[in-house]
Amino acid sequence: MGGSRWLDSHCGFPRNVRLGKSCSVNFEPFDPNAGRGEFRRRLPHWRQGGSTYFFTWRLADSLPPEILRDWLAERQRWLAVHGLSSPEEIGKLARQDRHEFANHFGTKINDWLDAGHGSCLLAVPPAAEALESVLRHFDGDRYALGEFVVMPNHVHLLVTPAPDWELSALEQAWKGISAKRINALRGATGSIWQHESFDHIVRSGAHLAFYEQYIRENPTKARLKDGTFRAGRGTFSAEECSADESSARSAAVRELASDPVHGATLDAASAAHAGSRRLVGDTLDRRVVGTTLGSLKIRHFRCFTQFETEFAPGTNFVVGPNARGKTSLMEAACILLRLQSPRVTQLARVIQHGKRGFVTDGYHGARHMQFYYGTERKKLALDSVEQTNAKEWLQLARVVWFGNDDIELVRGAADKRRRFLDFVGAQRDAGYRQSLRSFEHALRSRNHLLKQPSQRWKEIAAFDKPLTDHGTYVGTARRNLINELQADADAAQSAISGRQESLRLEYAPGDQGDFAAALAAAQTEDARLRQTTVGPHRDDVHFFLNETGADDSSEGQQRTLVLSLKLGAARLLERHFGTPPLLLLDDIFGELDPGRRNALLAALPAEGQRIITTTHLDWMPDSAGAHVLRLGA
Repeated sequence: MGGSRWLDSHCGFPRNVRLGKSCSVNFEPFDPNAGRGEFRRRLPHWRQGGSTYFFTWRLADSLPPEILRDWLAERQRWLAVHGLSSPEEIGKLARQDRHEFANHFGTKINDWLDAGHGSCLLAVPPAAEALESVLRHFDGDRYALGEFVVMPNHVHLLVTPAPDWELSALEQAWKGISAKRINALRGATGSIWQHESFDHIVRSGAHLAFYEQYIRENPTKARLKDGTFRAGRGTFSAEECSADESSARSAAVRELASDPVHGATLDAASAAHAGSRRLVGDTLDRRVVGTTLGSLKIRHFRCFTQFETEFAPGTNFVVGPNARGKTSLMEAACILLRLQSPRVTQLARVIQHGKRGFVTDGYHGARHMQFYYGTERKKLALDSVEQTNAKEWLQLARVVWFGNDDIELVRGAADKRRRFLDFVGAQRDAGYRQSLRSFEHALRSRNHLLKQPSQRWKEIAAFDKPLTDHGTYVGTARRNLINELQADADAAQSAISGRQESLRLEYAPGDQGDFAAALAAAQTEDARLRQTTVGPHRDDVHFFLNETGADDSSEGQQRTLVLSLKLGAARLLERHFGTPPLLLLDDIFGELDPGRRNALLAALPAEGQRIITTTHLDWMPDSAGAHVLRLGA
């Protein structure tokens, strides 16, 4: 019969199980007092004869190995600190500790695993049908198969192995045979499955009902279309229960769903799927999966007392008359993802009049992001876990904002252009934001001392080193950013203008390229003007169209220039991170002539999420496939 029997003899299959093509199984929960076995790959796996397992395995490219390795190491350290050797022992801990474990590890792994990364081979019906055929082949012989679902890049099922059959042997057969069949369909060879799998012993009738519910609801919660998944049930069937027992079991399921350990499994997986998949026919757009803004809730934000909406991958239109909050909704999305407004420098200005603070709340891919900003405090929570800093938060999403007033990047003062560089630079370079903050802190302190009636140069000089260290970092990053932007921005300018215009960017440092030397040379001038006169806070960018300064260009050319600059930033971020940023386009098309408008639409990245505000859709004849949100009347 296949695999070796290593379980103790008293851990045998329950006597009331019949295996055959019409078998039925009386469910036997895990017995903590009976013997059990354990083996390890990278994960610990508990085994007990007669038990039913909730079993999951995934495609090889659905989870990068370095992510799993780091996650396992971090989890093992946490367990050791709490005196545990295995996650199966988590029930020994207090509810608060279980809650911490579930939120930090359960949610994190679901974020990565259920975000739909990779090729999603199983979204193709013939591949999913081949796998279902393999699952059903030995059902009633080597195992009793319960509820199952074949999702685009993973499989969930309930299974009770027969005597003398290990779950690991069944897994090997399922993976090996299905890989051959799926490879034959696509004309390929090699392994398609991830080596590691995830399994949980079903501990009670309530647990069984919980997992059955989770499997059944998975495609619905993922918003998958028919034909992109396979779901069913094998020969496993639990005994019918009375109405009272059914009611009690339903109550237990509700209790489990609210429990921090088991609820995290269902909620995180649901959140991971919601708003993170775009179906194109029977296939998935792989590159945007897990990188889109799925939902947004705001409270006490500008004109909105409370508002909630969902967004789809791909193109979204926010349509409505002026003064209905379209721009505010876009601004809220940007603040949620980047903790920064593209419109104002002080977040206090977006708090609704008479209120103490605002809330932005939403899902980006699988991650639940909650941001409260008030006049007295602010709070960040990722997946319901409060964050002590924004480091992890700001690594989740990239945003490029296109606004109607972006023309000020060309016409306005240098601070507009520095702000653009800072917004993109903080996304491109993980160290940029902190260096900029440290530079600005040193600059404020130095300027404060320079403004004193009696300037004490020994105290002023104490800020010179942090000022130049962090300022040099910022200046170098800005110069590199301009160099990276050049080719993409020029290509966009050429495309939108019908190949009539070229664009050149020129970085103009505020320190002549050597901050420390420039600062020392400017001491007399700083003393006279009572402020720091050289440094990155004086940086600028010059624009040239066809080698002529852009200040003398037409309004249409200037608008094209700033659009090209933003498109260049989007392509830079996509190239660096491998996924396109969220594009927020706020009422920009009305200012362009039809030729440039159509060229801009064609120049937008073909993949990725776009949210576009407009007063009407008459100018966009191909909007039928887009998600449309209408505000006001």
